[in-house]
Amino acid sequence: FLNKNVIERRQSKVSANVPIMKDFNTKDTFTDDFSSYGIENWQNYLLNLRDNYIHLDSSSISWGCCCLQLSLTTACPIWRGYLSNVDRRWNILSQTTDDRTKEEIENNILHCSRYSSVSCYLSQTSQIYNDIKINIDHEVYQTLINNDCPEGVDRHFAHLFLRDPLYVTDEQVYPTGDDPSATYAFELQITYFENAAFTVFLSLLTRAILSYKIDLRMSISLVNQNMERAQIRSTIQQSKFHFPTTIFHDVPTDYEFSKNWSILTLVTLGNNQQRMGFIIKG
Repeated sequence: FLNKNVIERRQSKVSANVPIMKDFNTKDTFTDDFSSYGIENWQNYLLNLRDNYIHLDSSSISWGCCCLQLSLTTACPIWRGYLSNVDRRWNILSQTTDDRTKEEIENNILHCSRYSSVSCYLSQTSQIYNDIKINIDHEVYQTLINNDCPEGVDRHFAHLFLRDPLYVTDEQVYPTGDDPSATYAFELQITYFENAAFTVFLSLLTRAILSYKIDLRMSISLVNQNMERAQIRSTIQQSKFHFPTTIFHDVPTDYEFSKNWSILTLVTLGNNQQRMGFIIKG
């Protein structure tokens, strides 16, 4: 029913295109072929079919994977039996759950899919990092202000209320206790060892961040850029990410973004002993 609700909300079929991985066996112009699925006039059925892309037309195809995406886990390279040129699924999940109408997209009423990178920071001390304008429901915003809602939280909820609810379950309205289905892990790895290694690594990393009170905040636009760079295939070897150069600080009133972040590879970020490396080799 989720896919049905997305289609009804956006007033068209879901459409996502994933770049094909090209090798010597791939046709020079790859065209996805749905004729074997028994669909009559399938070319007309796929309004947004693109050459050299794998086409997905259902939200269900991306819901079956974990919602925690890490640039290190890189475990989703295959879609509908084709090897793709990306190895994580966040952008694909974002496309297949995009329930915005054509009008909302063209007029930039909603600037991103329902599933996308975060739009803003919530805490009052983080408002300086919110450098992207977000549209809001002004009536909801005023109601929240009149009821002493904290700054930042008021704009966040006023922004959320621009969207229609997609679905609500009884458990969400009338919670009965802890929901075991709300426990998530990252993308499944090939071996048990890799799964265990990532679990231990994430546990140690989060404890280190909390224990040393490391401040990883930076402008929200840079966070979004990092999310896009993380989608590239072999991003560990190829991509560089924005990262704050000062991770033990309180934000001064004259804070300058341009002087407080660098562009680093994941290897440098993890092992740079001179600056802010999280992992020091023994």
